[in-house]
Amino acid sequence: MKQRTQGKTKANQPVAEAEGYLDKAAVAKRLGLKPRTISDWVRQGKLPAYRFGRYLRFKWDEVERALAATCRVATARTTGTLTEGE
Repeated sequence: MKQRTQGKTKANQPVAEAEGYLDKAAVAKRLGLKPRTISDWVRQGKLPAYRFGRYLRFKWDEVERALAATCRVATARTTGTLTEGE
């Protein structure tokens, strides 16, 4: 029987960087979100994803680009907090 040493895709084990794809759980973990939120964002067109059968896979650089293009960075003005110099 052959043993697999690379390409494990369980949620607690990262996909090898050479493969370039992350699963939904890995993306959610990196972003500090729930996997359900990632699914919702894909359905809404906010995140690019590849569907392999019933599984979603992501390229991290594409996720970063999509978030950079659509997300705003919170500032003191948008959060309502002030720093000492303001």
